[in-house]
Amino acid sequence: SLKTLELDGFPEEVWPENILRGLVDHPSLKTLSLKKCSWGESSIAALGELISSSSCGLVTLDLSYPDLATQHLPGNSLAEAMKTNQSIETLKLRYCGLDHATLSKLWTQLSFWQRLMDIDLTGNRVESLSLVRSKVARLQRLDISHNPILSLEADEKQNTGLAKFLQAHPELQCLGQRFSKSKCYSLKLQHLLDINASGRILFCDDVWSEHSLWPRVLERANQKFEENPYRQANAMYYLIHGLSASL
Repeated sequence: SLKTLELDGFPEEVWPENILRGLVDHPSLKTLSLKKCSWGESSIAALGELISSSSCGLVTLDLSYPDLATQHLPGNSLAEAMKTNQSIETLKLRYCGLDHATLSKLWTQLSFWQRLMDIDLTGNRVESLSLVRSKVARLQRLDISHNPILSLEADEKQNTGLAKFLQAHPELQCLGQRFSKSKCYSLKLQHLLDINASGRILFCDDVWSEHSLWPRVLERANQKFEENPYRQANAMYYLIHGLSASL
């Protein structure tokens, strides 16, 4: 059965729309790469039909390199189709020309994707996450490497915007490999990432009682910070303090 398909580099005039539409009949397809493709209305419509299909089983979708995100994603038929997808876990939009305003519009559509955990925005033009109002519920990794946001000097406004974004996404644990060496890096932001990695999402879920919750938190913290007990202690202290304050 077909599980991985690469259709990279197709120009608009020879775009295989029929191939995309035919993939609706292949629910076993898990990874689809459409890098460096030129997009027109018919190819966008075909992609929308695929990802909105009830039989769609895609887990990873790669739309990197064209200005697809800027031209087509927010506010059109593809954006509407994106609302109904419930299978995609990883979305790659590397070097797509996204700025912070366009990202904000796109994020509204992505907030409907209940399984989305990993978004790669490497090489875009994002200067801030402060305009993002919606929440991608299960987001664990957001790669913002090679975006202007990492080259800007950290200031109170910048840190506040990033802090609010991290607080709104309690499972978000990683902002890309370059974050820790960027100009916007701060101990406060790293602390929020550590808290998320230790299991802050568990405190947002009414399913877990206090007694069944803490063993899971300790297990996650031990796995995440096995070689850095200081960071583990900081994260655990915050979670304990936060929970006690809310009781």
